[in-house]
Amino acid sequence: MTEPSMTEQGITMPETAARQSPIHHLLDALGAEWRIVNGAPVAVRFDSAESEADANETLGLCDLSGLTKLGLKGCDAAGWLAEQNVDVPATIYETRRLAGDGRCEDAGIIVRLGADEFLLESGVDDRSVSSLGERLDEHPGRLDRVEHQEATFVLIGSRANGVLTQSCAVNFEDIEADRLVMTRVAGVNCSVLRQTHDGVPGFRLWADCSYAVYLWQTLAEICESLDGRVIGAAAVLPGHFAT
Repeated sequence: MTEPSMTEQGITMPETAARQSPIHHLLDALGAEWRIVNGAPVAVRFDSAESEADANETLGLCDLSGLTKLGLKGCDAAGWLAEQNVDVPATIYETRRLAGDGRCEDAGIIVRLGADEFLLESGVDDRSVSSLGERLDEHPGRLDRVEHQEATFVLIGSRANGVLTQSCAVNFEDIEADRLVMTRVAGVNCSVLRQTHDGVPGFRLWADCSYAVYLWQTLAEICESLDGRVIGAAAVLPGHFAT
């Protein structure tokens, strides 16, 4: 069955909104308030700001799949990124924060996936990753672009680790922050990054889009059992969205 378009779902989006989260329809059914972030619709809120801020502190599940992703590989990848003033991770699975364009604090991250391969994901209100992609396209042949269309989910709050305890064999309390771990969550191959958002502990998960619906529903069910809930990006990344 073909998934209904955003127009058919009653959501009017600009023509530039080419990307869409693989769980868009699930979020829309929950009454999501949508905003366009770097050309893609992002669910920013489902309830009052106060209610979601409380959930963000204890246990929340958020979809950030609409953030811009850029993959690149090649023997000169690290050198090219350094030329673009990117703080390049030195070791495989190490991550660094992107400096961005100076307009926002959450400018995204870069992950070293291999000796010569990297994944970059934007933050909110920042076009640094898109700009890097445009510069990469201006020099064909030097590097290879790697398409990344993974779903991006965030588990956040003081009980976030409890969700992974029930769905993953890795004990993330033993894993250093900001280092990527390849594992299985609820039987799905995932890349998991332990990190904090404005001092609140949490995890960022990347998974293949074809398993996104199942993984999201499983995580949401576990969150609910732990008195958590689905929250919008405005709770996880406060200060980037007008009330």
